[in-house]
Amino acid sequence: MAKSEPTFHQVLDATPSRQLFAILAAHKLSINTSHPKPELVAQLHHHLTQPATLMVILTQLDEVAKDALRALLGAGGTLPVGPFENRFGCIRPYRPWRKDELAGDLQPWLAPISTTEQLWYLGLLYRDPPKPKPGRIQQYIIPADLAPLLTAHLVQPTRTTPTTILPYPGRHGALEHHLAIWLATLNADAICPVHKRWLPPSIVATLCNRLGLDQEPDFTPIRSERHHPYLAFLHYLALAADLFAVTPTAFQLTPTAWAWLNATTATRQQQIYHAWRHAPAELALAFNLPWEPLTPQARIDLTTHLATLAHQPPCLLSNQIAQWRLHDPWQRLPAPRPLTWYADTADHDPLVALCTGPLYWLGLLQPATAHPSATAHPSATAHPSATDNAPLLIDNPQIIIHLMPQGAWLLDVPNAAVPAFPAPAPCLMPKQPINTIHIPPHAQPTHLVHLARFCSWATAAPSQFVHTFLLDAARIAHLAAGGMRPEQLHDQLCRALGRAPSRRTRQRLRDWARQGQQLRLRPLLVLEADSPDLLAQLRRHKLIRNRLGEVIAPNRITLNPTDAEALAQTLRTLNYFVELPATTDAPFQHSAQAGGVSPALQWLLITLYNGLGAHLSLAIDLPWDVRQALRDQLTFQQQAAAEAGAQQLLDQLHAALNGYLRLPALHMPPTTDPGPILRAAITSGHDVELRYWGPATQPRSDGHVTTRRVTPYWIEERHQILYLIGWCHLRQQERVFRLDRIEAVVRL
Repeated sequence: MAKSEPTFHQVLDATPSRQLFAILAAHKLSINTSHPKPELVAQLHHHLTQPATLMVILTQLDEVAKDALRALLGAGGTLPVGPFENRFGCIRPYRPWRKDELAGDLQPWLAPISTTEQLWYLGLLYRDPPKPKPGRIQQYIIPADLAPLLTAHLVQPTRTTPTTILPYPGRHGALEHHLAIWLATLNADAICPVHKRWLPPSIVATLCNRLGLDQEPDFTPIRSERHHPYLAFLHYLALAADLFAVTPTAFQLTPTAWAWLNATTATRQQQIYHAWRHAPAELALAFNLPWEPLTPQARIDLTTHLATLAHQPPCLLSNQIAQWRLHDPWQRLPAPRPLTWYADTADHDPLVALCTGPLYWLGLLQPATAHPSATAHPSATAHPSATDNAPLLIDNPQIIIHLMPQGAWLLDVPNAAVPAFPAPAPCLMPKQPINTIHIPPHAQPTHLVHLARFCSWATAAPSQFVHTFLLDAARIAHLAAGGMRPEQLHDQLCRALGRAPSRRTRQRLRDWARQGQQLRLRPLLVLEADSPDLLAQLRRHKLIRNRLGEVIAPNRITLNPTDAEALAQTLRTLNYFVELPATTDAPFQHSAQAGGVSPALQWLLITLYNGLGAHLSLAIDLPWDVRQALRDQLTFQQQAAAEAGAQQLLDQLHAALNGYLRLPALHMPPTTDPGPILRAAITSGHDVELRYWGPATQPRSDGHVTTRRVTPYWIEERHQILYLIGWCHLRQQERVFRLDRIEAVVRL
């Protein structure tokens, strides 16, 4: 940056006061219009020049905004307004003093329409001059003393990239949090596995963004988690700990996963460590990890060697591995080998990759690069924080290691102190912007997993910063259309936040759920041909054409589920191969699943169970993808019959809870004359319980008995008929009761 460029103070002094107020509001800083402008300038200058504050701001930006800042920094901190806005968007006029249509948005910083406007209201770029002047080209600039701070976070230092480097080194202490993010991503949607095992490429890209893997200096887009060691290790660890199960249609969290998510920090770390230690060696063969999978006995030998490091100073990793191999007469530990079969470089040591990878991520070892002048005891020149500045070479012999206090505790080293774990932090739901939820890194992992189901999570910060969720109306409506009631959604949000949401948030949940309850999700049976020509050829047959429905793609067409079997038989006679989905034909009579319960009866029980959520808090939330998989096995007629049966039972239950008992209340003896009991209750001020026969001529009454609690006021006579006037607790209204219709009365 040239010295003639204006400083941050000079830029803020030349900025109009209305923009200073907008920047203060965007950063949620206190605003007092009575303060003079120099105080506002000093406040903004102090806030935006803090490295920690800039790191948080830059982390929450998307890649387009970061590219815009990098473009400005690469051009010396100044670019013309026209070309810059053509690429990154323009800024809307902001005239808060006007009351007409020219005023623009009242708070444009809450919903910027372009990358330029986002950076403008964050105070990261400014116009020079602030207003257009004749004969001078207006520029977007970054102040001279702000540019070095942005460069430190946005521009990676140039260095020679080695052929093989460690995965991103800042993973220590974040493994369980990243594993919770991994599980939350699986629980957010019904994710179908690829080749019955792997995550789809779109989910891999999403995970890389949410875990911060795309922030690595040498990151390249990957299509499979097997190509990224850290992501593959998370998948392997979740499988070893039995945290998820792979079904033909989706990844499903197991009861073990929910217990692990609700456990304490110490319990979660112990379970992760024991899952890695006792996992079979065959489990890791398919993950293409850069370290060879060890047998359980080799893992026991290795952890025994690691425990001896508790009483040793930091030592060279290469020397320590040589000692381990000397004490391995059975050769259980893997030997050095070429990295690939065609590699011409030196041999790759899997034990080095194991120590600087999984053992580091599990919190057992702390590797660090040694200074080039390090001697046999490099503890004086090594510093553990070196791993936070640059990646370590996997085959670099100048790596020192020492046992972490957490590792000594996990390895059961005698006299090892239990590490102090941070207390779970509460989730925050600020007023602005609305529907936003902030999850701190030390929040309970189960909160994160619960929120992922009905919130959008498009972007996320690296693990050391807050994750931001946004309540998604479409997702909530989709869950409601699938059978989840508003009470269940409210309970899910309470469990996710750790507290009850605000009244306005509850009202939004009810409104969004009401929109979803107006819809009904129904599986669609689709015939898919290998090519559009084949589908056109099939439509020429009249017998086939009469059973086809609406065309939804060049090679896909809808079918009536009841005609699927007949159509398949017709296609087989024409020598076409047809693969039918797994469906059930006879309601309640087809081959039952586990426990002898048919899918239709299971759907009736699930619908009945979800209906109970209107009256009480359900202990277990049935996953949407499991219910969807069960519904896929039913025809439309079976599903309608099961839901009608469940609704009939729910209506009877609702009527019983409202006092409409079809059977007499046997706990109340019949009363010949209710008058004396009622008068005594009026005198003493007690409530009474009535068994009352309603007339069949009144609305919502068919002449059956109801049991209700009444606060009696007085008894009066009308046309030689005695009536009781009182407050009905069932109807929450003042009601009139004929004494000759009261079958029984009990004073409470």
